[in-house]
Amino acid sequence: MPDITSFLKDDQVNKVIISYGSYDYGAKTQIEINGLVSVVIGSKVFNTTIKKQQSFNGSIWINSDNSSTTIIPTAASTNILDNSSTDNFIFTGSTFGKVMNLGNATTYYVGKTFNFYNNSTQTISIVNNASVEIYRLEPYCKLEILLQDNSTSNGVWLFILTYPNYDKVSFVLDDFIASTTAGETNWNITSAGAGAGVTQVATLFGRQGVNSLSTGTTNTGRTALNKGGNIILFDNGLTVLDMSVRFEDLSTATERYNFYAGYGDNVAAGDMLDGVYFEYAEGISGNFWRIKSSNNNTRTITVTTSPILADTWYNLKIEIAPSGTRADFFVNGVNIGNIISNIPIATGRTTGILFKTEKSVGATARLVYVDYANFKGYRL
Repeated sequence: MPDITSFLKDDQVNKVIISYGSYDYGAKTQIEINGLVSVVIGSKVFNTTIKKQQSFNGSIWINSDNSSTTIIPTAASTNILDNSSTDNFIFTGSTFGKVMNLGNATTYYVGKTFNFYNNSTQTISIVNNASVEIYRLEPYCKLEILLQDNSTSNGVWLFILTYPNYDKVSFVLDDFIASTTAGETNWNITSAGAGAGVTQVATLFGRQGVNSLSTGTTNTGRTALNKGGNIILFDNGLTVLDMSVRFEDLSTATERYNFYAGYGDNVAAGDMLDGVYFEYAEGISGNFWRIKSSNNNTRTITVTTSPILADTWYNLKIEIAPSGTRADFFVNGVNIGNIISNIPIATGRTTGILFKTEKSVGATARLVYVDYANFKGYRL
């Protein structure tokens, strides 16, 4: 049977359906291959972008030598992807600062997929065409990103995460859905003053499993919810701590309190001896988040411009780089600052996971809600 494509113009070849067999498309770039439609199983093409012969298996193009179309980014810089880019990326070694820009979504077809394999010890920042971070890939994880909508340059992307190699990570997740205020993983509760303590809230604004920390009704009342005692030391791999908190009432000059969330070692009155944490201290810095580190009572403090409002959920994250060289702080997915000094890493300078609220003025109870805590420690 003659090759029917020989009777067609060049711009028609890509649109023909060859029902009786496969077709050899010759040499084409990755962009041209992406534009092929109605391709029959077994069809072949020489991909000039990656310099490999490929065959179509019914859903994707496979290298004929069975090699991966993977590249290995190593430099700590921004990579902007496009249709000529490979679809698979492996990150190895130390890749701090690595940014992968997904590029202009309007140049892709719906269903375009990228695969990222993070075998490094650092997080990878995935940003959209406007350079806004839309995902942060942690170590030893695989992420599949699929384009759902290409009508705008930023696109709408679906993220499918494969969880990490458990030989490389220690983790604790507690959503406080449990029969006691100690949560699912037995948190310690320390309180002082009349009415101070932790109360379970079955459902709060659609969230199940919430603990309420109360200052009680004295002007020095306090409540701490902590875990791990003093067993965490930032001298190895990356650590990531995610938390969610909400303030029923803000601190004021007549009803003043402080709140701490993150890594800390002091459940009694006052600040941390060792820790890396968020602080709300209205009496010092107004209604804004403070980010802090403390190493044997020597502290680094940054007052951020990230505001605190009543009756608002705040998803907090602390990400500490391997060997404790840097701590990044996130509020609702936005990086609000980092600290590079006084992170406790010396032998004996251990800490734990802690939430604490402490009253200093007024006798009206103030409540802070905690929804969950998710800790992951990655080993080098």
